[in-house]
Amino acid sequence: MGTEGLFQTILDSLGVGNTKGAAPAKDATDSTGATGGGVTPGTTEATETIPGGGPQLVGMVGDLIKQHGGLVGLMGLFRQKGLGEIFSSWVGLGENHPVSAEQIQQVLGDERVGAIAQRFGMDPALASSLLSKYLPILIDKLTPTGKIQPDQKL
Repeated sequence: MGTEGLFQTILDSLGVGNTKGAAPAKDATDSTGATGGGVTPGTTEATETIPGGGPQLVGMVGDLIKQHGGLVGLMGLFRQKGLGEIFSSWVGLGENHPVSAEQIQQVLGDERVGAIAQRFGMDPALASSLLSKYLPILIDKLTPTGKIQPDQKL
C-alpha cells in the first residue's frame, strides 16, 4: 500500500478520511455567536474546514514526513527543537502527549508552515492547528509496535 493509501486508511479509521454521504459538519457557536475553529477527531469538521478534506490532510502529513526523510528525520527535527519527548510519546505505546499549533510552528518554522499552507490553500494558522491535532494521531498509527521500523515504507 502506498503512502496515500496508508494515510487514507488511517484517516478513514479516524472518521475524517471519507465524507461521501456524510452530513456537512455544523459550526459550533458559543454564547457570543463565535464560531468554533477546532477540529475534532472522529468528525467531518476537518474535511469541511479545508479544501479537499481528508485527502488534504493525507497530503499535508505525507509531504511533511517525506520532506524530513521519514519518521526518523522528523523525530530528529523535533529533538533539535527540544520537543523530542513529545514526538517519542506518539511513537511509544503510552498516551500521546499533545502538541500545540505554536509548537508545530516552532519546530517547522514560519517559512515551512507558510509553504505547506500555500500548497494546500489555507491560512498558516490553520495548517499548524491541523498538524497539531492530526500529526500525533497519524504518527501513533504508523508505529503500532511503539517503534519506528528502519525499513518502514511510508
